[in-house]
Amino acid sequence: KEKKCLKKLLVWEKQKLKLQDEITAEKEKIKALDRALAQITQEGKEYEAKWRQEQKAKEQALVQVEEEQRSKEATEASNKRKVESLRLKIEIDFQRHKDDVQRLEQELSRLNKASSTDSSFKYDNQSHTKGKSDKSKGEAMCQLLKELDRLDGSYEKEADYDRECLLCMKDEVSVVFLPCAHQAVCASCSDIFMGGGKATCPICRAPVQERIRVFGATS
Repeated sequence: KEKKCLKKLLVWEKQKLKLQDEITAEKEKIKALDRALAQITQEGKEYEAKWRQEQKAKEQALVQVEEEQRSKEATEASNKRKVESLRLKIEIDFQRHKDDVQRLEQELSRLNKASSTDSSFKYDNQSHTKGKSDKSKGEAMCQLLKELDRLDGSYEKEADYDRECLLCMKDEVSVVFLPCAHQAVCASCSDIFMGGGKATCPICRAPVQERIRVFGATS
């Protein structure tokens, strides 16, 4: 009997533990369902708030559209009035200008008739004056061309003079003196007259420490 009782107790203990595990699992499920329900409730509230905001935005948009429509209608009516007023003003101005043109044409016709008697005399005077003017312009142009040729020649002479050797006055300068950096003599004069131990620059009289041969446009 004791063994049977022990077996029954063990079976009951196992069943008890199993029931406790099942109860714990069910409690966890209930907690999970509570959390899901709370989340769904929160989402429902958020959705409702969002829906209300959208409805409010739609109402505001409808009000704005109605206001824009009324403003557009008022603007169109105002533009129509302005166009009509402008059309009337243009018609009046056009008629006024038309009358002015007719009056000016009549005045021009009268002046043409009045000036037809001395037109030949004016034409002769204009031809004579034009001939004198053309002659004066031609003489002035020739004078300007001569002056330009003279200036070009003088510039070329001055440029050639600036490049002449100060000693022989024939060849082009082709030697630079250092440290003064003057170009004053050609290569031949530099070798003949400046070849001594104590040479000086003929322009600034500074002692020449070094000579450098350079090549110009005609070297």
